[in-house]
Amino acid sequence: MSGEEKVNVIEASISGDISNRRFIPHIQLYEYETLLFSDIYAIDNVIGIHCSSQIEKLQEIIRRAGEPEKINDNPNTAPSKRLHHLYPSYQKNPHNILIIKKIPLSHIRAHCPHFNDWITKLETLPPLGE
Repeated sequence: MSGEEKVNVIEASISGDISNRRFIPHIQLYEYETLLFSDIYAIDNVIGIHCSSQIEKLQEIIRRAGEPEKINDNPNTAPSKRLHHLYPSYQKNPHNILIIKKIPLSHIRAHCPHFNDWITKLETLPPLGE
């Protein structure tokens, strides 16, 4: 079973256990930083401000993974580890906040299908009175 399949099974199980139509679980397959990889230019603009651009390396990471949510080969190459390797000055806080502020939600949704599916479920909930 793939990581994505496991996440779907766990989310369904949690949802079944809670059994409340307003509880829509979301488990991020890997690190939060995968969402940042939806816009590698935002990453490079924020973290790379005092060093050379790493766009080509970021593009290669995305190409190999196929999509941002799948970036994670092992604990040594997790998204945050990759960012720290490419940008030694990288710090989760404040860099993650500065990066995510530059990425429109629509852009993250377009590049991160599992995250988009969760947001779509939230958007389609009926109003509380129904």
